[in-house]
Amino acid sequence: MRNLKKVLALVLALVMSLSLVTIANAADFTDVDEINYKEAVDVMTAIGVIEGLDTGAFNPDGTLTREQAAAIICRMLLGDGAANLGTNTSSFTDVAATRWSAPYIEYCTSIGIIAGNGNGTFNPTGKLTGHAFAKMLLGALGYDAEVEQFVNTSAWAVNVAKYAVSSGIAVDDVVMSAELTREQAAQMAFNTLTAVLVDYKGGTNITAPDGTSVVVDAERYDVTNLSTSGYKMADNDGYMQFCEQYFSKLKLNEDGEDDLNRPSNTWIYANKSIGEYAKTPTVVYTAYMNNDSGKKTVSSDLKGYYYGGTAAGSKVVSAGNVASTDIDASDEVAALTGNGRSVEIYVTDNIITDIVAIDSQLVEIKKITDDAVTFVGSAVNAVEEDDDLYNFFANMEKEDKVVVIVDDNDDVIEAYVPDMVTGKFTKTKGSAPTTEYTVGGEVYQKANTGSASDLSAGNLNNTYTLTLDKYGYILAVGDEEVADDVYAYVMDYSANVNRGDYDYALKLLFTDGTIEWVDVAEVNDDVVADDEVDTDEMAALKGEFVAYTEGDDGYAVTTKTATAVDGDITKGDSTIFGNKTASNKTIFLVKDGSSYTVYTGIKNVPSMNVASGKGYALLDGSVALIVVVDESSTTSNEDQVFIYDTTVVGTEKDGDNVVKYYNAIVNGEDTTIGVKDGEPVAVGLFVNNSYTKEYISDLGDKYDAGAADTSSIKVYTQATEGLSDLKLKNGVLTIDMTSDDTYVMADEYESWIVKAAAKEVDALSLDSDSTMTSEDITLAAGDYVVVVLDDDGYVTNL
Repeated sequence: MRNLKKVLALVLALVMSLSLVTIANAADFTDVDEINYKEAVDVMTAIGVIEGLDTGAFNPDGTLTREQAAAIICRMLLGDGAANLGTNTSSFTDVAATRWSAPYIEYCTSIGIIAGNGNGTFNPTGKLTGHAFAKMLLGALGYDAEVEQFVNTSAWAVNVAKYAVSSGIAVDDVVMSAELTREQAAQMAFNTLTAVLVDYKGGTNITAPDGTSVVVDAERYDVTNLSTSGYKMADNDGYMQFCEQYFSKLKLNEDGEDDLNRPSNTWIYANKSIGEYAKTPTVVYTAYMNNDSGKKTVSSDLKGYYYGGTAAGSKVVSAGNVASTDIDASDEVAALTGNGRSVEIYVTDNIITDIVAIDSQLVEIKKITDDAVTFVGSAVNAVEEDDDLYNFFANMEKEDKVVVIVDDNDDVIEAYVPDMVTGKFTKTKGSAPTTEYTVGGEVYQKANTGSASDLSAGNLNNTYTLTLDKYGYILAVGDEEVADDVYAYVMDYSANVNRGDYDYALKLLFTDGTIEWVDVAEVNDDVVADDEVDTDEMAALKGEFVAYTEGDDGYAVTTKTATAVDGDITKGDSTIFGNKTASNKTIFLVKDGSSYTVYTGIKNVPSMNVASGKGYALLDGSVALIVVVDESSTTSNEDQVFIYDTTVVGTEKDGDNVVKYYNAIVNGEDTTIGVKDGEPVAVGLFVNNSYTKEYISDLGDKYDAGAADTSSIKVYTQATEGLSDLKLKNGVLTIDMTSDDTYVMADEYESWIVKAAAKEVDALSLDSDSTMTSEDITLAAGDYVVVVLDDDGYVTNL
């Protein structure tokens, strides 16, 4: 079955490619950096179908209007002839014959592609949905609105959407029922270029009782492109694509490569180059995947694909701006990945044809002149004034930081402004290259081309500014101050008691967890020194939030109402206290003894229940900006922790306590667990642990090879009890030893093989009929099995 979405595959002569002149494209728009569908905008601009604004911008997010849509359709059907249209009349009362769009509206109306509102008006500036524009494009392709039931039916939008998809003009990430943006319209029109024209034969006109006329039994067919038609045949598919009929000077070379050796499309119009555009990869990796879980993901993603061909020994040589390597297996793809490195996989007919690895780097602008932009201490070449990226850099300033992607010649081919975040560095855990750093309550990893040397255990509780790439990985760490907090919670007040320059002071809890008595100069715009504030006004501030500024004479505060809250906070669940909302910016201040612990974001706060009268929130509508929990509350504790590696993989300070992290299975998840320094950490299962916040402050009962059996946890050792195998059949687990034990499995259970010496954990994939030894897993001296039972004696963990 032929592919209706085939594009023109034309062979370009070398002499032609060497003599091409580049024509105007999206790079000439002042807002080019905001355009997502650049290939579509470039091509449709080059062939004269779409235009920018008088300001020089394209306005990609602007909503498409009805008159703009009429102009697009008219230019697609008439090409250069659309500019010669004129009209002295108008079919609509709200479209003057002198209006710029009147000729386009009249033409599209005359051929039945558009219609008015039924009351003599057209509403030229009205917004257009994807369904409405697709209906117009389908009309341009030859689809009959009456035959296909695009009119006079409530199901018209469904019918339009069906043919928009089957013809290839729909855009994957565009919601058809929503208003269409200008760049989305450009993409749909671009897709129409390579759609096949249709026509009809046969059919009978029938007049319905209400006087409407419909056509029935008409047969739609795809228009053929005969060699005698005078039009270029695209890929010799034998069918007439829209561009072959209306834009025969438009050509495409599908076999190009861009500056990073990515497979690309090269578009040409009237022997002038429009541009070169990388194709869309089948799979993209932007994170480090060269570990057990990552390799499994890559293997699953690429299962069934051949590398470079189906013949034995076929391989792909990776390209991009990273050293090339021969690849013929998924593990080698995983080994090529890294945090912030884009590894693009291109697949055609189940064959991986190209693998492109692209690194970015952070540079600082050294100098901007009328001729070029240069960079500090970098091998990156200057960006000359005739480069497409010059305008991007010219709008920046000296010493600005920019992320760039360069080709093999060190020329900049892509650039963007990095994100910056500032916060307190509170935790590090794991090992390179996936070490996790907690800054401002959020967890980050280092980009493979970045540096995070300042984020070491010795610098915990310092404040840093992180420079992040577009994937959220750390490129650089700077030591900068945090701006003053905007809000504080009033814990107490003082009036007529001298605590400083004035007799009026407040005890404030700041959002960084610090508590301080401060002098008050103003309260709600009333000046303390002028006796405009009395004791009652100070007393009214207690238990409220305040916005504040600090001046030479003390703090000026403005009351922000605190809302009493109680109920549940569940980590990761944005709904708190039953009917309030938390975000990843919500600041939680939880009392811990005489101090407060700060958690930024619902992903980081521990689950807890807040008693009535113990919680207060500063709300913006129903969204909590700050939550104060005025009493330590019960948190949810993990109760099964199997530590399988006693090597410290992270360190954190909590007040005077040092917390160390270890690899462990925590309630079924292979992760890490924090344990207070000094606790007797060993390989084994620990239950009934005591927790402070989210780390173990007191290890509970340990179950390992030397543990005694209990009613809920059984330990079997290979040497002592002759343990040789585990069998699972029909939901019954048999412990095969000198004297067998059997257990019934719970409906849901977790099971693992833990190799402590190798520091590995794998799922124990026993099914209803298998044994460990049949899976080439043999228990040896020193091995043991831990069976965890629920209250009914069923196995929940193995």
